[in-house]
Amino acid sequence: MSDRRGAGTAAVSDGELTAHVWDAVVVGAGPAGCMAARELARGGAKVLLVERQRFPRWKVCGACLSPGTQAVLADVGLGHLADSLGAVPLRTLRLAGWSLRAEVPLRGSAALSRAALDQALGDAAVEGGGTFPPSTPAPPSSIARARVVIAADGLGGGFLADAHGGGEATVPPGGRIGFGATYGRNVPGYEAGAIHMGVGDAGYVGLVRLEDGTLDVASAISAELLGGGVRPEDVVGEILARAGMAPLPAHAPAAGWKGTPVLTRTLSTRGANRLLAVGDAAGYVEPFTGEGIAWALSGARALAPIALRGIRSWDPRLVDDWDRAGYGRQSCRPLSGRCLGPPVASPFPGGASRLESGAVRGESIRTSRVPRTHDPVPGIPMSMFIAGVGLAVPEHSITQSDSAAMGVTFATADGSRARTLQALYRRSGVTKRHSVVLDASEGPIEARQSFYPPVVGVGDGGPTTEVRMRAFHEKAPPLMATAGRRALDDAAVSPDEITHLVTVSCTGFFAPGLDAALIHALDLQKTVQRTHVGFMGCHGALNGLRVASAFAGADPDARVLVCSVELCTLHLAYGWDPEQLVANALFADGAAAVVGVPAKAHHVGWKVAASGTMLLPDSSDAMTWRIGDHGFRMTLSADVPDLIQAHVADWLGTWLEARGFSLEDVRHWAVHPGGPRVLTAFGQSIGVPKSALDHSREVLSNYGNMSSATILFILDRLRAAGAEGPCVAVAFGPGLVVEVALLV
Repeated sequence: MSDRRGAGTAAVSDGELTAHVWDAVVVGAGPAGCMAARELARGGAKVLLVERQRFPRWKVCGACLSPGTQAVLADVGLGHLADSLGAVPLRTLRLAGWSLRAEVPLRGSAALSRAALDQALGDAAVEGGGTFPPSTPAPPSSIARARVVIAADGLGGGFLADAHGGGEATVPPGGRIGFGATYGRNVPGYEAGAIHMGVGDAGYVGLVRLEDGTLDVASAISAELLGGGVRPEDVVGEILARAGMAPLPAHAPAAGWKGTPVLTRTLSTRGANRLLAVGDAAGYVEPFTGEGIAWALSGARALAPIALRGIRSWDPRLVDDWDRAGYGRQSCRPLSGRCLGPPVASPFPGGASRLESGAVRGESIRTSRVPRTHDPVPGIPMSMFIAGVGLAVPEHSITQSDSAAMGVTFATADGSRARTLQALYRRSGVTKRHSVVLDASEGPIEARQSFYPPVVGVGDGGPTTEVRMRAFHEKAPPLMATAGRRALDDAAVSPDEITHLVTVSCTGFFAPGLDAALIHALDLQKTVQRTHVGFMGCHGALNGLRVASAFAGADPDARVLVCSVELCTLHLAYGWDPEQLVANALFADGAAAVVGVPAKAHHVGWKVAASGTMLLPDSSDAMTWRIGDHGFRMTLSADVPDLIQAHVADWLGTWLEARGFSLEDVRHWAVHPGGPRVLTAFGQSIGVPKSALDHSREVLSNYGNMSSATILFILDRLRAAGAEGPCVAVAFGPGLVVEVALLV
């Protein structure tokens, strides 16, 4: 179209505009609208994208591309945009207010003008198959017909309410208004590569250099302070002065100051008949460092499959589905209490005499994916760095095909059903695994192990639990010690520095236990404080990290060694019980260890920021782990993936929100691979691409399910790959319980 200049321009005539019945009409060509149009078109829909403003559009804010924004762009094949448009990498956040200053390093953020971003996203929408009307704004007389309409017309756009009588916005009293301006290249005191943030009782101001060297100024200020001759630039100037920041030029910028409606607003619903709202049109809470754009882009991606279902066959329940998806309002982190002071009298004549304390507590900015100078969870310190990790597996391994052949000898006395067992083992997601019962990795199947004799008939349960526990007593301590020694070496911590020892296992018992054995094997201090996390299942290592983090947070001199060892193959079951056969196909042996140190004692690596747990409803029989006469018996119901898909995403989203994050903020997932269906169910429930769980699948394939040790194998792979936080580790265990840890 004539008003857009870019790589792709697809337009229709006025006649075509009204003659077609479009699959979808997207109202608003901002980030949410362009992404929605692109995703719908790529899904096979015939999409018309309309915009009421001429391009290039100037926006009050949105000059920062957060890591979340760039991650979404990369996921949809647009990861090149920032570099191609000359975006300025952002290295630092400089925060000032109430005579306090903080400087926080940034990673993965960049500054880019909204005009350039919107132009590029519009071109991407066209290249993806979207269509623009012949001119922008579209002629008022033009009426396009569509099976589904997407309202992406921005903050206060009102299309949802005006066109379909739904989604009236609720605006809180005393809400702030956005004001912005662009100044020239010569304004001193604000160098490129930094976000300069001034915070005060009247609001906050962010300043950043754009790709052309101009200075973008965006603010959120109390509407109550305006009027009586007080202009937005007066309030901005006062905030900067009180924060000790450089003043802006006295003359107004060439384009003047532009404003927004009240920023924070919520809607009772995000849809109506054949209409769905996304981005700022679906609700808004003041964002920070570009998270508003990340929210808009990820929301548009999440909306696309729902809208495509509506195009095929509209169902009013799709509005409920979209409401439940959680993209109706942005969730923003409260500004650190260490910066916020008490409310004070307004410095402006005719302004508010006093800001309400609730408004001050509601000061909202985002610092997602920024190493923080304040605690991510109020009252709970980010207490422990992971300083070192060590892994160990038994010497001998077996391919899954050979394992199935071996498993036949435990399952049936006559070798029947071998083909059925081979098929089950192939579907397990395991390629190879290690076991302490193996005497060799190659050679005839029957000669590779002697621990499990062939089944001799119905009722044969194999070795007794006593025999299996003797094997655990013999085999577990040296494997755990190997992992512990490697973790100490990785952390450059000597054994006599360890103050706390946390051992984890659910596959064996003896006393004196693993802790005592490890003290002798590693030559730890005899006074080391010991804690054992026992019989909790596959999430036990996350419980161990929680304990270690508490020790590190309470003792600035703590050096904590967490060691997990699981010898699952000591519990292979005889007979043809389907649940036991699944366990036989999945489980393996391994050990993993972590050295944790207090946050102030270490400066590189992941920090354990928070942990959480959830007992899923009506799930007590879905997964069990019980002691029998012939080993420990695992039951794993086919309902486990469905329970995960039904309950985990809602709880996890709420849990993250309470800690200032959203599901979309998470850059990496370390998910315990209880099996291929578990991983698929979890990925679908939180809406991440299959590739997001590749590390989990690779560990399952190469090592099998090593119960509690497995999650540490996955974290080590992410760590070795240089993965940056936030990362969420997730594991499941009997209960059915979900355990999570947030690492930043």
